Amino acid sequence: MTDKSTPPLAKNESTLYTARSHWVLLLGPAMLLLIGGLSIPTKGLSAFVLCAIAIAWGVLCYRGYVNSQIRLTDSRVLVTRG
Repeated sequence: MTDKSTPPLAKNESTLYTARSHWVLLLGPAMLLLIGGLSIPTKGLSAFVLCAIAIAWGVLCYRGYVNSQIRLTDSRVLVTRG
């Protein structure tokens, strides 16, 4: 999984393990969206605003989830956050 955003490796360096962030990053926005969605019948417009905030937060968290990468090489650890 090498692309333009990952730092180049040294000559005698090899990648041992590649990982990404955990999906639990998306749990906070999902819970906020669930609470906002369940409160729409009673709270009205404020619940819609809460849902909009949850969606915006979810998009930002998803972007960070997709663009982050952790690579373990034989001489260093490379962390790329997006």
